Amino acid sequence: MPSVKIIIATHKKYRMPDDEMYVPVQVGAEGKDDLGYTRDNTGDNISFLNPQFCELTGLYWAWKNLDADYVGLAHYRRHFRGKKKTKDPFDCVLTSKEAEELLKDNDILVTKRRNYYIEKIYDIKSPWNSTDWTWIKFTEEDDIWCGEFRGKYRGVSCSTTLGIIVVLTSDYMYVLDIYGGEIMEYYSQPEYVDITVTPFGKILVTDGYGIEMFANTKISDMENIVLPINADNLKFVEWRENILKISCFEFLTWGKEIELYLNFETMEWLINK
Repeated sequence: MPSVKIIIATHKKYRMPDDEMYVPVQVGAEGKDDLGYTRDNTGDNISFLNPQFCELTGLYWAWKNLDADYVGLAHYRRHFRGKKKTKDPFDCVLTSKEAEELLKDNDILVTKRRNYYIEKIYDIKSPWNSTDWTWIKFTEEDDIWCGEFRGKYRGVSCSTTLGIIVVLTSDYMYVLDIYGGEIMEYYSQPEYVDITVTPFGKILVTDGYGIEMFANTKISDMENIVLPINADNLKFVEWRENILKISCFEFLTWGKEIELYLNFETMEWLINK
């Protein structure tokens, strides 16, 4: 029969399955107190890189140091489920015998597709935070994740050209890495009230009086777009190919709404009064 070993990545003492197929591994063990498990800083290892690679330092250790035909990875609170059904969840964990049977007809074993979303909470400590929250679901091909952002929703735009997602709430303007969802920058108590993205991947924001454009990923490098009038209560309406329709009033002349059209290919304005 093929030999099977599944490491259990952990950073704390916890109950472990009794089956000898499982090898509890203390990940990120370099410089940490010994938990009594196999440590990922022994043999050929990259334990010191755990802050960057998380449980993958354990998988690297297994690759370089375990002698087995099949190597797997589980987490100390997440295991492969076997056929047994009891009230004790640890009695239901996949056994070595079950794994060997499954591997007779399969080269790789994975869990079933999850029926929940990975959720990230974006909360920045500040005495000025409101009690409002914004919940946004992001989808990319087969991947779905959700973010909870402090503040009331104002808008969100994504640019693959710049590699960023910009989320605008009443409390913050968040600039996220499009690939990992990590915060790259943020701007607190933003004056901006609306956001959109051009067909060329440039993200625009407005404070109701003017328009600024992300030239790159940095908020401090945003460029100002010169308007043809002194606008007030400016709002982005819609895109018609390369042309952005904008509604506003002219400053000190609030009797009639004005429509502005900006062609982002030529950067020419059209005013409809």
